[in-house]
Amino acid sequence: MRKLDIYEIFALGRSGHHAMTNWMIKNIIGVECGLKWKLNVFPEQKLLYINEGNRDTYLMDEYIKICDEDYQHLLISYEDCDINYTPLNNKSTYSSKISLNNQHIQHYKKHERIIFIRNFFDNISSRLKKNSEYDTKYNDLWKQQARNILNKKQKHLKYEDWLTNQSIRSEFLLDVVGMYEIYDNNVIGVESSFDNKDYLNRFDENLFSDEVKENIYKDTELKELMDGLGYEFKLK
Repeated sequence: MRKLDIYEIFALGRSGHHAMTNWMIKNIIGVECGLKWKLNVFPEQKLLYINEGNRDTYLMDEYIKICDEDYQHLLISYEDCDINYTPLNNKSTYSSKISLNNQHIQHYKKHERIIFIRNFFDNISSRLKKNSEYDTKYNDLWKQQARNILNKKQKHLKYEDWLTNQSIRSEFLLDVVGMYEIYDNNVIGVESSFDNKDYLNRFDENLFSDEVKENIYKDTELKELMDGLGYEFKLK
């Protein structure tokens, strides 16, 4: 029986999750990923990474077929999707750790569903800076992630901790992968929305329209979840 480790990673776009995933990959196999392709195959290192696995889902079965008996690691990241999503279950929802029924990965050693989360206001600022994109659905997706974290339903790593706290990064790797950090967070991610490298201070209230502000202000649960995760409610 194969000894496949499966990691499903949930995040919002512009949250830094590509760099965080790349850091994970580098620590697992000693090589970082280019991140320019949807499918990233490392046959010598026995790892396959599928980027944004909730998109082009008709290809997922073909991708997973590549992960043959010799592979040891399968990582799939999901961007801007429901927290219960998975292509590994025929129903496309997650019910239990033994619900995997894709014929190519029915037997596995480990299955972890992980959340990479970022400060809501920095995350939305980066989205607005990049493409002026905002919808109340992002409130809902961020809240889903925050609820699961606070209810201890899924393991997680905050972008801010990943960026600044080696101890927390290493503890996360030990808990999820079973190893301490070998390589630090000096890895590539996707191109930043901003020109500077002040990653912890992306919030710019000038990017927020009155409509966006209103949608955030009236969402009392959003503020409560921010408080629960130790994030500051930044709008005035």
